[in-house]
Amino acid sequence: MEKNVVYWERQNYSETGFTLIEILEDGTLNQRKFLKQDGDYRDQCFEEAQCETLNLNGHIIIQKVAFDKDGRLKKEALDDNLEDVESYDVNAWKDARKKVRELQHRVDNDMNVDYCSILRLDSELISKKIKKTDKKTFPLIPCRVSISNGTMKREKHPEQMIAIYAPVLNEILYFHHMPKHNHIAITGDQLFALDTKITKKPLNDEDFLAYVYEKKDEIEKNEKYYRTLIDAQREKRAFMDAETIGDLFPR
Repeated sequence: MEKNVVYWERQNYSETGFTLIEILEDGTLNQRKFLKQDGDYRDQCFEEAQCETLNLNGHIIIQKVAFDKDGRLKKEALDDNLEDVESYDVNAWKDARKKVRELQHRVDNDMNVDYCSILRLDSELISKKIKKTDKKTFPLIPCRVSISNGTMKREKHPEQMIAIYAPVLNEILYFHHMPKHNHIAITGDQLFALDTKITKKPLNDEDFLAYVYEKKDEIEKNEKYYRTLIDAQREKRAFMDAETIGDLFPR
């Protein structure tokens, strides 16, 4: 079972590298320093040079979400329809995640209720390390919904999107799971699909999460290949965009 990265922030970016702050599901805060590897600007990869780890105080809270009779809920009404049902110390993150999955399974066919979990930290160390937010509460396991026009609709197998940051590439990658089509795609900013996968059956949330972190490990072990692939795709996208603009506005 892989720990979720619930928050990340890149700091002190320069030509030589950057600092990465990560908060994990178990209340761990990592301060990681990455340095640019040798190579020209088109082959820009980074390697970890240093890591400082701090343990933050806090709890994982399991919450119950009540939906309307039609299985819908306005996003602004979410707080009024949340109920804290259990609390775990951050060290018991595995037990907390298993409990959320168990509770979600119990209400698989009930479109009027679902369960989720959040990480609530109380350490003052956060404000000393993080610059871009003053949050101390972070989502962990989401409730199963689709969102449209500010309304959440309870779903049994909603589409899932997980964004991760791959520091060795300095890239945000998006994992999109479409259970209705047994399909997973990995994309990034201004990219085609870096990878696609057809599954034999819809993945449950835990299986999808395991796939994401397995793929992240693969990417970080083969950073040169993915760097080349990403650069080639961006070059092709730029060429295609230029061709399209040329057709619309001929010189």
